[in-house]
Amino acid sequence: MTTPTALNESSASESVGSDVGAVWQQKPRLADQISADSLVLHRYRAAHAPVVWEAIEQSRATLQAWVPEVAGLRTLEQVATGLGSLEDAWVAGRKLVYAVFRRQEGSFVGEVGVYAFDWSRGAATIGLWLRDSAQGCGYGTLALAALTTHSQEALMLKMLEARVHPANERSRRLMLRAGFHLIGSAAAMPESEGDVPEVLVYRRLAADFTRHRGTSATR
Repeated sequence: MTTPTALNESSASESVGSDVGAVWQQKPRLADQISADSLVLHRYRAAHAPVVWEAIEQSRATLQAWVPEVAGLRTLEQVATGLGSLEDAWVAGRKLVYAVFRRQEGSFVGEVGVYAFDWSRGAATIGLWLRDSAQGCGYGTLALAALTTHSQEALMLKMLEARVHPANERSRRLMLRAGFHLIGSAAAMPESEGDVPEVLVYRRLAADFTRHRGTSATR
């Protein structure tokens, strides 16, 4: 997983700049729903808490290694509170996070979101995590491509960056498949990125974006 939205609106993925709210009010909105082949991305709601909680329980050991902030959610109530905070963050333009579901049976597979907006640079960070049972199915590639394309088009972003634990080979390969390029490293944020001195930083510029076929958005 890349460093995720972490169901915690107060984590290190805060927006950049004091005028975030004012700028956000002038921006087009991301769609509440994005279709991506076998997946559907739904804007996070507190009502998603039971399925998210079940996924965390199933995947806690993996999440602890790569996404300790998510693994630290120990109760259904904590998950529901976190999702409620993300609803508020969406309205304020601080974090725009989606629950990812399989289209056919409607099961929850993970989350993907954009956050840490720097409107002066036209930049943001993208992150995701998947439950253990959804690993190796291509869902990360689909979800990342869908949100990358839609957020760049809807919000007119010039670049997206992703922060990846250096030992997470699966996420490193995912970034390259999605057209991101390794640009260097940055100091890790222990609460959300684990006990590692630095994380790898990947970047994709708007000039590199291509429309993901099979992706459509519903407002």
